[in-house]
Amino acid sequence: MRSESRLSPTWALGCIALLGAGLTGCDTLGPEDVASVTISPATAAVEVPRTVQLTATLKDDKGQVLESPKLVVSWSSADAVAMVDTTGLVKAAGIGTTRITASIGTASGTADITGLAGSVSVSPAADTLEAGSTAQLTATVRDADGNTLSVSSGDIGWGSSDAAAATVNATGLVSGVAPGSATITASAGGKSGSAAIIVTGPAPTISSASPSTGTVGTELTIKGTHFRTGAQVLVDTLTADSVDVVADTVIFALVPSGVVVDQKVHVTVRNADGTSGRRDTAFTAVAPRLQFVNSATKPSGKVGSTVILEGNAFGDLRGVGKVLFSDGAAGTVEAAIASEDDWTNTFIVTTVPSGTGTGDLVVATATGTSNALTFTVTSDGTFSPSEVDWLRTSADLPTAVSGHAAVAVPIDDAMGNTVQYVHITGGASNNQEPRTDVQFGVISATGDITAWTATAALPEARAFHASVAATPFNSRIKGSGALFTIGGIAVKDGQPVTGVTKGTLNADGTVASWTTATPLPVALHSARALLFRGFVYVAGGATTDHAPVATLYRAAIDTLGEVGTWEELTPLPAPRSYHGFGVLGACLFGFSGEGAAVDPNSATVTSTRHADVIRSRIDLRTGLLTAAGWVADNSKPAKARLKHTGVIAGGGVLLTAGLYDGIGTLGANENEFAQIAADCEVDSFGGASNDKSIRKKTGGANLFNHAAISYIDASGVAHVMIIGGDDVDKPGSKRVQVWYY
Repeated sequence: MRSESRLSPTWALGCIALLGAGLTGCDTLGPEDVASVTISPATAAVEVPRTVQLTATLKDDKGQVLESPKLVVSWSSADAVAMVDTTGLVKAAGIGTTRITASIGTASGTADITGLAGSVSVSPAADTLEAGSTAQLTATVRDADGNTLSVSSGDIGWGSSDAAAATVNATGLVSGVAPGSATITASAGGKSGSAAIIVTGPAPTISSASPSTGTVGTELTIKGTHFRTGAQVLVDTLTADSVDVVADTVIFALVPSGVVVDQKVHVTVRNADGTSGRRDTAFTAVAPRLQFVNSATKPSGKVGSTVILEGNAFGDLRGVGKVLFSDGAAGTVEAAIASEDDWTNTFIVTTVPSGTGTGDLVVATATGTSNALTFTVTSDGTFSPSEVDWLRTSADLPTAVSGHAAVAVPIDDAMGNTVQYVHITGGASNNQEPRTDVQFGVISATGDITAWTATAALPEARAFHASVAATPFNSRIKGSGALFTIGGIAVKDGQPVTGVTKGTLNADGTVASWTTATPLPVALHSARALLFRGFVYVAGGATTDHAPVATLYRAAIDTLGEVGTWEELTPLPAPRSYHGFGVLGACLFGFSGEGAAVDPNSATVTSTRHADVIRSRIDLRTGLLTAAGWVADNSKPAKARLKHTGVIAGGGVLLTAGLYDGIGTLGANENEFAQIAADCEVDSFGGASNDKSIRKKTGGANLFNHAAISYIDASGVAHVMIIGGDDVDKPGSKRVQVWYY
């Protein structure tokens, strides 16, 4: 728009005055004399509909200000943002910036005028939306008088204070990104307004809460979606303790005190933004259930020995529950729990306390007392070789054998009385042919065996194999238990096999049948095996062409007696076969053995024997070896030997017979015994005089490739039995004698 103005009324009055005085000098100036136009102020910001006065200054080409009524300036505005009149008075009419021009002749000048809003408001001023959803905001722009201005969406700028929580597009559409809050700001005409946005959710969902049963202090593992830091966990209406949101899909929380026994309750996760998810009837507080002690349902142990109680609903907080042993009468003795990690919802690690007697063992918690398992307290026998007086059983083996396997098998009869059996599998007779025989005998209260009974034969002949027995006294197996043969040689002078067989036991000690079990990863003979806390461990042995190996394998035996997958653990420090192998407390031990390839029937005392004791701690929770692995004990046997036996009994290890230097001197070093400390350190080995050896007994011999067992009698006293074997003085002349102490 354009308007005009004439300059300087004062100039005109002055000129009239001069003319009246008879003077001249009022020459008329024209537009052509103006060289430049300057507007003041050059810029201005004005709220709609306020005004601002502009002034135009004219100058000639010499920079002199020109004033004349004939010099008329035309004012104009570039657009409707602002209007200007003939005097240069500008009125802001809209939002934005425009240019005001003052011109005369060929000269002109400009000023930039910005129209400002009086205010900007956002509607709604506050809103809550869920992450992943949207909300539309509207900005209203008003002038200084409060009238609504018509502006295009492009004239409004939108922004978010926290794009991680919410974003906004050019039209004011807000998108929830993640839980949190953000201020959304709309800006127009130099003013701004805002809206407070809270982003929630999505609401958490719970897919599982485990365990489904427990007690006060049981750690719940809650899985689902959209869990956030600061979330609460409710068990029914009770706030859970120690809530740990480890991820947006996993929460750990402890069951609080106050839960009602045997009542199914909901588990709820409530985020800090108020959203929540619930798992109905997800948890029930129950009395604890004691299933196994040292993986057995008929456990035993010495005072001071480490035991592991397994079951459920124990809780995960030390100090909430108690482990109570019997004092052998009507009272109880509470066991100490050494560390927080020793008490969990499914297992407890403790030691048998002083004052414990044979009787019920229970776990008591805030929600009840468990079923009882009878714990038998055992004691150490006297195993100093100088004190051992070997006795010969009334019944010899039906057949002279060596390279056979023997296991002690306790079985409860129909009246609940424990009967001690010894089972013999396979072996080779004088012609060195492996056998399929399976024999068993009942060990009397005095340790004698008066008869041997044949039972179901092995499906295939075996010699130089390993064997274990799984019973309720040492494993989770149901029923009377099962025998297992592991590896061995199937034919005379043959190579080893991988086969593992399982013989299901009847309550009378007979074998009901033999079935095939999970084979070893490699073929082995003369390996050694033991069963500890429900796992079979197989150490060393010889593979093809009698080459010794250093492998250590482990497989679980389940409640049905099925053998799981074999897994390889930390190997022995060096290959060895024909060695001793045992477990006491939380340690595995290896005793002497052979480090080179040797025929199993050979009676040669080699120069490659191991003269050591190796040991490794077991992680009682996992059954794996600890990080330290195998170490050599400071104690060593007096004689390096192979094809001997090494049994754990009486709190120590008894090494018997085998091939060693000086074996021909009437068995002076036939037996060596060493105590084993609680920290698994082995004490010094002690031997015996000649008259205390099996060799000196009537019918005795310098034995090798014999079998040995240890067992606990009804009074809790440990015993050892030496069975069969080859004769060092007459190799190939196998023995039928059985010796016990």
